Amino acid sequence: MHRAMKIGARVWKTAVAVAVALGISRALGIEHPVFAGVAAIICMQPTVSGSLRAGRERMQATVMGAAFSLSALVLLEHIPVLQAARAVFIGVTVLVVMGVTIRLKWFDSLVLAAATVVVIMVLPAEENIYTYSLSRTGVTFIGIVVAAGVNLLLVTPRYRLPLWQRLVELTTSTEHIYRQAVEAFCFRKLDLAEEALKGVEESNELQQAVTTRMHWLEEDAQFRRSMHWKDEQEVDILRKAVDAITRARQSTGTIASVTQETLSKHPKYVSEPSRAYEILWELAQLSFTLFDQVQRRLLHETPPSGETVSRWTDEMHKCLIKGIREAHAAPLDIFPLVEVSVVAFEVRRVTELVANLADALASEGG
Repeated sequence: MHRAMKIGARVWKTAVAVAVALGISRALGIEHPVFAGVAAIICMQPTVSGSLRAGRERMQATVMGAAFSLSALVLLEHIPVLQAARAVFIGVTVLVVMGVTIRLKWFDSLVLAAATVVVIMVLPAEENIYTYSLSRTGVTFIGIVVAAGVNLLLVTPRYRLPLWQRLVELTTSTEHIYRQAVEAFCFRKLDLAEEALKGVEESNELQQAVTTRMHWLEEDAQFRRSMHWKDEQEVDILRKAVDAITRARQSTGTIASVTQETLSKHPKYVSEPSRAYEILWELAQLSFTLFDQVQRRLLHETPPSGETVSRWTDEMHKCLIKGIREAHAAPLDIFPLVEVSVVAFEVRRVTELVANLADALASEGG
């Protein structure tokens, strides 16, 4: 499911941040403004809190790298014999910086700290090492502040509407694939099982987009702690929806995989749809109905008058168990019993997941 590439807000905000950072650096007379531009690019993240986090990581890396580089350059200046093995000494400094960074558990700053050492220690010989180190740290700080400011002030990132839209797409796709998987199992259709597995794979990109946007929304919610209570409710509902649909997709993949493995490796089971399969298909209708309810509520459609959220009951489960026992009271081998039990578990799991989501959407006015 590929989408046409377009220039979004983050792209042009990055360009603005680079221009502003370079402009400020030039105005302050900084000799190496390129580092401000690089810092602005790195720190321009999808969320404001992401920009601040990236800025913190870059400052940690820059200060760490600058401090060790300065110390190493002082040693080189006062111990001339080390100049003969300058390249080796730079490598040793990189090793020490990375070791300290790991010790401090600044894993996201690891590469940048090492790169800072290399950049500072290969500066031209006529450059004052103290001035250069301070300049390198200061210009990086300019880029960080500019990136965070531009991200916050220019078209503040919005995630809710795109997330709702993608979530509706993912729910529709999951419902279709799930129905295919259950039908393939209950009516022993190998081609339909393979089609369901293909559908799961093709929707992975959409699943990733939903998961990523949910992460961005949660980051944004943590940053804006002055959120209204209603906004927090919406974030919670979206979190529950993403979790439920993600887990339903996992169950769908399991059902399709079990069916494919059974029918491709054990063809004798293709023509063995017992009463247990019929019962399972009948019980699965509830999950199909619940998916329809969830889709309508995600679209904010008014539910039919008197609509309630039905659930998997003990009676339904007893009916299925009875059907399985009658069909496989004395199976020639244990495989059909295991197969039906696994799929029955996944169908019940999906039914309960979607029922809980439908109930949450209804109670919160979703």
